[in-house]
Amino acid sequence: MIQFHNNVENFMAEFSQQHSKLESLIEQNQFEQASQILLKLMDPVLPSFAFRLVRLPEKPQYMLELTTTLDPLRRILAFYFCSQLPEPLKKTWRFEYSHPALNGSFTHEGVTWNPSEIQVLPFFDNKRHRLNLKVEKNPKFKGFREEDCFMILYIMLSDAIGETAVEAYLGSLQFLDGIERWKTRGKARVSLDQLAALLHQECHNRGWIDPDDIVFIAKNYTYRTRKLTLRQDITEGVSFCLPLLNEEGRSASQKPSAALVNAVQAAYCSVVVSYPPALSKAEKTEQREKAEKEVNRILSQRKSGILINAALGNAHGYVDFLVFDESTLEAIRTWVKTDPHLEVLELQ
Repeated sequence: MIQFHNNVENFMAEFSQQHSKLESLIEQNQFEQASQILLKLMDPVLPSFAFRLVRLPEKPQYMLELTTTLDPLRRILAFYFCSQLPEPLKKTWRFEYSHPALNGSFTHEGVTWNPSEIQVLPFFDNKRHRLNLKVEKNPKFKGFREEDCFMILYIMLSDAIGETAVEAYLGSLQFLDGIERWKTRGKARVSLDQLAALLHQECHNRGWIDPDDIVFIAKNYTYRTRKLTLRQDITEGVSFCLPLLNEEGRSASQKPSAALVNAVQAAYCSVVVSYPPALSKAEKTEQREKAEKEVNRILSQRKSGILINAALGNAHGYVDFLVFDESTLEAIRTWVKTDPHLEVLELQ
């Protein structure tokens, strides 16, 4: 049964009834009790998802942050879930599918770091679209192992510029002593609490995508194969969720992403475009893109699914998607029946 869409709707309806109680508990600093209530609501829709509740200093006052640990499938599911927050609740609540930029402090083994204390020298690599940082070896890092220093810095960077910005743009990190004396090619040091504003400005100046506009991060891939059989003939593509693609052909115990799709009661499917042998690569791409646009139109219109992968093969093109209810999948099947070169595969 495919009913992730309905499960999300049911959660939002129940949350609309109970949000006042959650807000009261949060105001009384009873986060554990509030989290237990929310866990009971969350488990039927996003089982095994970690989350945290936060009281914010300004409106919206309350935040539910889902922890996806940079797993692309968890991020896709969390994004859809968060996007369904009812409009009236957005005045007081934020639902986040990745860690946002909050500029908070971090404590490890009794030592607390504030973002204003960590100084960095930023270098923007315009060719690779990367932010490389030289970081002052603050005295508070003394006595910690190198791997602990990098762990602390990575967590604080995620809190300073946001988890998505770190994943999309962070390049190299290097600790240096005496960075306050550095001025290389006119580059002055900044503190972590100033880094987000600088990154947004540099993205604007350089024509990079602003971190706030990044939802998913696409990965290009290529394979070498002369096979012509379904799903084994893929030669290249772009994906928002490579783990699902890479799990194909493995045993059930080696398919954690497919297991998660089943657990949330969604479906992983593909529209297959069969190519006449004489088509050029450009013509194959055109045929697949036509199918891609129509699948995207149906999913977007019904707000019940997401495109995750587009691929070219030796004999087929593929438009892979997650679908969140039976009626939307049936709408795609109905459209596919109008073209003898198309078929729908259910992949998990």
